[in-house]
Amino acid sequence: MKSFFIKILLIISILLSANIVKSQPNNCPPGFNYVSFTAYWGPNLEPVTISFCYACTIGPAGVNILNVNIATSGQPTENFNDAFDATYHFTGEFSSWLTQQMLNKYFEFCSIPPCLQPPADTCANVVETISINPTCGKIILFPKFQDKDGNWHYPQTFEMCSIEQGYCETKIKNCRDYDHNGVIKACNCENIVYNVTCPTQMQPLPPDAWDTGYTSECFYINPYCGCR
Repeated sequence: MKSFFIKILLIISILLSANIVKSQPNNCPPGFNYVSFTAYWGPNLEPVTISFCYACTIGPAGVNILNVNIATSGQPTENFNDAFDATYHFTGEFSSWLTQQMLNKYFEFCSIPPCLQPPADTCANVVETISINPTCGKIILFPKFQDKDGNWHYPQTFEMCSIEQGYCETKIKNCRDYDHNGVIKACNCENIVYNVTCPTQMQPLPPDAWDTGYTSECFYINPYCGCR
């Protein structure tokens, strides 16, 4: 019986420890809260984990969204192939999708005003959200493979680098359009890029990149940063 109670106490202790770790902020400054969630990109619903610190009012750092981190499963997949253009930069569509996921989550916690109705200017009543996003990242190529039908596949994913190598400040003015089921309407989007020290282009791929796999150095992977 004593052993049984000891085991129960250990289990409770482990669960409490796990919950405490999960709820702790991830290097968020005072006045900011931490959130981490998974969104699903593209028709094949590839999981992307997005984490950031947020404040519902402009904080002492001057922004609403800080310390953005974007992570994929890191497993071989072709589901991100259409997230890149021919030079391995994020497409405007993918970058805008990432930003929209952050905004959707942000406005789950923070209020957004309704758009005004015509004939008034529908964008006269807005809230401005400012986010700091990393601009540099790495491309990860996995060895190509041939399926049973003889088709070749080229799986790849990506990994974002530190904002110390470059970041963009994205300012978006939004209101909620109740004439269209309360969707979030972007009235204005502006990007300012700061302190980019990574190369603007990825280095040429080595000849055997798709045979052995390859991870690039950090380069300017996200030129859109949410506006297109």
